[in-house]
Parts: sequence; structure tokens; C-alpha cells
Amino acid sequence: MNKELTIFYDFDNFRVNVKRSLLLKNNQVVDLKHKSAVPILVELLANRGKIVDKNLLIKRHLGNVTDNNLNQNISLLRKVLGDNKKPPFKYIDRNYGRGYKFILIDEVKEITDDYQKINEQVSESKNIEKGKHENYTPTNTFYAPCKFTRKQFLYMLGSLVGIIFSGVGAYFWDKFKLETTLEKLVLDSIEAEWAVYQKLPIMDLSFLDSVFAADGSAYKRIAHIADRHHIRNWTISNPLNPSTKQLIDIKVEKISSTNAVVHTKEKWLLKWWSNDNHDYAFNYDELNEQDYFLVCRNGEWLVLENIYPPPKVPLPVSLADPRM
Repeated sequence: MNKELTIFYDFDNFRVNVKRSLLLKNNQVVDLKHKSAVPILVELLANRGKIVDKNLLIKRHLGNVTDNNLNQNISLLRKVLGDNKKPPFKYIDRNYGRGYKFILIDEVKEITDDYQKINEQVSESKNIEKGKHENYTPTNTFYAPCKFTRKQFLYMLGSLVGIIFSGVGAYFWDKFKLETTLEKLVLDSIEAEWAVYQKLPIMDLSFLDSVFAADGSAYKRIAHIADRHHIRNWTISNPLNPSTKQLIDIKVEKISSTNAVVHTKEKWLLKWWSNDNHDYAFNYDELNEQDYFLVCRNGEWLVLENIYPPPKVPLPVSLADPRM
């Protein structure tokens, strides 16, 4: 009896079958023209109440496509769910520039199909045993042999195997959810660093507070860069500035109860414009493989360190930091 753990999400009159990638309304399958729509909905449900980065949704479920493909899937989901066409939304909310969030939290129920079957089997087994003992009168007062029928034995064996596989499935499901949380944290840290640079020459480090450990080297490095460019009156937000950043790959390498390491491949183009000289002062254009060292404090994961190689082109001493 080797069956995978099947997870369902129930909310209102909808059910999402994760294993079969199906959306049901009133127990009827909803026909979706985009096959990736249900996996995207599952991702949002697994992180309900939290913003799921649009780049993560595209990378995991759509491949190398544009934001427009993701928008089409979200629009389709909103339509079949009967969501509002304009804010306030009932099910799927959008955070412009970041991603999407499934609004309902407590109203969503996670259901394990194997648990239901096990409960039914155990209940039926108890009823069978109860009926047997009510009608059974032992011929020997001191010895009443206990025998199991083949059907009872199979019920018990099935229950045991189901419990084992449910436990294993729950472990891997929890591991998947934690990895998703850590990947999202790294994505948020990239967006936060980018937001600090875009704000310059105005100094604003508030973007870092929710994702970086204030005593970590990653926070201090970004703060140092921002301070230097604030003093220099440099920016990347001048008109027609082509500066950009792109996450190409991400993978959780190690996880413990309090620490984790996430490896990424990122493309950064930072063309620093001098407002004083009215010209580009420095060009940082690198494709890096980076390691993010994360720490869990009081139940909250934060970025402690971010290690990446020096640029391929040597820098002047005054620009010792790779992104300066």
C-alpha cells in the first residue's frame, strides 16, 4: 500500500487537489485553459497571508517568460474564483512590483486524504470488533482466544502504512514550505537592497529592517555603500538610467534549526550617475554566484551575511567595495 500523501486546500465552495493539479467548485472540476494556473494557486495558498514574489512564481511555474504570462494566469484564477475585478479583492491581492498574496488565512483548510482514509478504516475496524464482542460468549471462562480476520488484518496494516507515509509526507511538505520561505526571504533582500540604491542620493535604510539582521555584515555593507554614494551625490534613478538586477537561479543549500545557506546566481548592472558632474561616474556590471547566510532569531529568519566575489575588472582604491 504505497500511496503518496495527497494534500487538499478547501475554502468557501472550492477545493484544490494538489496531487492532480485540479481546481473543483462544488465538487465539479473547473476547466482552466492555463495548466500553470493551479500550481500558482497552490503556491499562493501554501503562503497565504504573505506576498509571494512574482519572480519566484515565474521561475517555478512558468519558466522563462514575461510578467504578462503571470498576469494572465492570475486574471484567470480571479475569474473562476469569482474575485472582484478591482480592489478590494476577496481572494488574490497584488503588491505592485513585488508579487501576489492569497488573502484568506483562517478560512483555508489543509486536508490530507490519507488521514481521512485512516480515520475511516480505524472507525470501521472498531465497529467490527464491537459487533464481534457483543455477540461472543467464550466457552472457556479462563481462556478466550483472540483471532483477527484477514479483512481486519489488512485494515490494521493499511492504517499503519498510511500513518508512516503520512508522517514522511508531512516531513517533506514542511521542508518544502521552509525552503520556500527562505527563498522568498532572499528575494525580498534583493528587492530591499535595490530599493535602497534607487532611493539615493536620499539616504533611506528602512527597506532593510524586515529582512536583514542589523548586526550582520550584509546590512552594514549596504549601509556603507549607501552612505558613500549619499555623500558623493550619486544615483541610479536619473532619467533613462539602464541600471537593473535579475535573479537567475536560487537554491537552498543547507538548513538547520537556526541557520541556513541559500545559493544564488544574480546579474547586477549599476550605472552610478554623478549629480554634481552630470555624467556617469562608475559602471558595475557583474554576473555573480552568491551565498546568503541566514539566521533564525525569535522565530524570524533574517539575512546575516551575503558573500560574493570581487568584480572581474579591478577597481580603484576609492571604490573598494564591488558595488561601489
